[in-house]
Amino acid sequence: MRGGMVKTNLLGVLALLAGCAGLPSSAASKKHDSSELTVTVSGDVQAALVDLRGRRTGWYGGWVEDIPNCRLEAIRDEVAEPQNYSFHFEVVRSQRYELLLTPRTQGEVSIGIEGTLAGVRACSAKADTELVEGESKWLLEWSSNGKKCRASITTPQRPKR
Repeated sequence: MRGGMVKTNLLGVLALLAGCAGLPSSAASKKHDSSELTVTVSGDVQAALVDLRGRRTGWYGGWVEDIPNCRLEAIRDEVAEPQNYSFHFEVVRSQRYELLLTPRTQGEVSIGIEGTLAGVRACSAKADTELVEGESKWLLEWSSNGKKCRASITTPQRPKR
């Protein structure tokens, strides 16, 4: 999909209740409040997330991991550059990040966001597009109140020619 906004809202269905799982109410409450978020990027690109303070995590001319509570999974080889990135966050309430992409070759890139509440998929958003020359910026947003989750990816504006 090119241009515009890709947005998916799904209500999380929490099937795990203290009574049916046999967990003490405090453990069930803690499990109910847990949320995780994963951002995935696939394609022949350099990719880095940038938070509101300008801190980066990803591969952008080298490894950088400055965003607190963000765990990055990607190939870390001296010869091969990563093509699949997974950025993991725990206990996510409301976040907004910029995703910077710089292509190494022509092709496509796929960006995804998936949020879980108490281990159940609660929201997701996905964008697939052809790579453009130069750096592109994507706005990734998500929020959770512990009962439902929302995720969105705003695609970049095409450079004027």
